[in-house]
Amino acid sequence: MNTAAGDNSPERIQRLLGFLEVDPGNITLRITIADLQHASGDFGAAETSFRMILDIQPGHAIARSRMAGVYLSQHRFDEAEAVLRGLEAAVQQVPAISHNIGLALVYQNKWPEALQALEAAAAAGLDDDENLTYQAYCLHHLGRTEEALVKATAALERSPGDRVEGYVSLLQMDAGDLKTASRTAARVLERDPQNVNANTVRGWWGLETQEIDDAEECIDRALAQEPNSPRLLLGKGLVQMYKQELPQSVATLERAVQGMPNSPGAWVTLGWAQIAAGDLPGAEKTFRDAIEIERSFGETHGGLASVLALAGRGDEARESIRKARGLDKEGFGVVFAMTVLLANAGKQDAATKLFGNMLLRSPGGKGGMKLIEAVQIFSRRQGARKGPALPALPRRQR
Repeated sequence: MNTAAGDNSPERIQRLLGFLEVDPGNITLRITIADLQHASGDFGAAETSFRMILDIQPGHAIARSRMAGVYLSQHRFDEAEAVLRGLEAAVQQVPAISHNIGLALVYQNKWPEALQALEAAAAAGLDDDENLTYQAYCLHHLGRTEEALVKATAALERSPGDRVEGYVSLLQMDAGDLKTASRTAARVLERDPQNVNANTVRGWWGLETQEIDDAEECIDRALAQEPNSPRLLLGKGLVQMYKQELPQSVATLERAVQGMPNSPGAWVTLGWAQIAAGDLPGAEKTFRDAIEIERSFGETHGGLASVLALAGRGDEARESIRKARGLDKEGFGVVFAMTVLLANAGKQDAATKLFGNMLLRSPGGKGGMKLIEAVQIFSRRQGARKGPALPALPRRQR
């Protein structure tokens, strides 16, 4: 829905600027020039042109709304929101304006308000795949994954493309269907080997199937594009845990925790890496910090119980086990802590022998899930609580 469709070449802009010298009061011409400057990527010139229009007619709604579009392109999202909110209520309800308000809010991580604005735009008649995709982002970040998948699938059906299909694969994984997600991601990667979301999904699939080299390749490919992605750092840390690169794993997971400091799941994963690395004091602090974030999360108490059991502090471990079982009887931390207590009866020397390959043990008994597998599944589900990185905002006005 570009307002400045077609030729936005410097030659055309210069020609129109020449006309403007003859007719400086022509507001329509000024808007056309400003739109062309915006479309060509000359955001500074576009902003200047719109400001000149507003100097002439301060209340000009079209110029104000287009100025907000320039702010969006410049990633000045709070300013864009302020300009759009300053328009008359009736103008704000115009579908394109409501959509742009939604975009400004999305990129400020104001998910509920953004969703409301985007839905209002759709309800008012905006029938658009981009609007559906951004609704999906909001729903995803709000933890409404199934609804997000419906929206993203609808956007993909309207306008097939690798970007949205890669995102659909991520939603499929976060909705719990990793097998289907992996197939979707594989199709995307055949056409777009650098697709971040598809590589993320295939990376977690490699962890799930213990194809660790494949997992690492995909995760590294995605990390090269999003080096600070907490979800990808979580996956990379798990790859390093599988490969017994424990100091590196701890360092990577510390970065993941920095990216999602309020996620007890990220803290718990870090704690297990520290246990595996033999850093019981560090692990104890990590689990206690996780408990401060969310006291009702069973795996934090289970992880702490495991640390205390390995340290030979049996009474404290049993108290943590009691708390953990009250929250989640099936938690892997509880099972591991109880195994340590039963096997070693608090003997520090015997407990220490578990460190080397403890992640490959099945604390629930022969044939049970290995500890690293339990941590991996747990981490993937926790990662689903944090929505995806947002794409670069498309250069388009409404």
